[in-house]
Amino acid sequence: KPTTTIAASIAAADEELCLGEQTPITFEGAGGNPNYSFTYTVNNGAEQTIATENDQVSVSINTSITSSGTYVYNLIKVEDSSGDIENLDQEIIITVTDPAVVDFNFTNDNACSGETMQFTSNSTGNGTLSYSWNFGDGSTSTEENPIKVYNAVGNGSQVFSVSLIVSDTNGCTTTTIKDIQVQRIPDIDFFSGSGGFINCSDGNSDIFNL
Repeated sequence: KPTTTIAASIAAADEELCLGEQTPITFEGAGGNPNYSFTYTVNNGAEQTIATENDQVSVSINTSITSSGTYVYNLIKVEDSSGDIENLDQEIIITVTDPAVVDFNFTNDNACSGETMQFTSNSTGNGTLSYSWNFGDGSTSTEENPIKVYNAVGNGSQVFSVSLIVSDTNGCTTTTIKDIQVQRIPDIDFFSGSGGFINCSDGNSDIFNL
């Protein structure tokens, strides 16, 4: 019987990934008679096969990448339900990047409310990094090394959870959280009763206990 010309393609939804992300890879056949069987390799490894079902022309798989690096998916053959075969050499390259390593330190832990605290990022990553600080009291900053003053009123101390999100050039993000302790300042208030102070001393003292 005459041979039917068949074709196939391979495509990834995203070819730039952060470590921990996955992406679907789609194989699609054309010409011939579905179902199609696709043979491919990853980084020139063992041949693997995936096939369509129910007369569909395409099928997808999800990557299962566990480390950073470059992954070459090469579609080398397609076969239709009639047994017609077409040898191919189509590849896609998926690059997986390590996210930023995020850390920071700060001065004046356990300082009194109203004192200045310096936050310093020690983060490293690919390309230019961007920063998103949340100081745990509703305030934020996008500076690399921001200065912060906490206002905590009352007795004892208050703990604030400070988070830093760092994004690299590839859009990969990493978050770290640390607690900082601030000593509260007393909330002092008084009133004079009837509207004026009454000196109940012996008249020889100007010291009043409030």
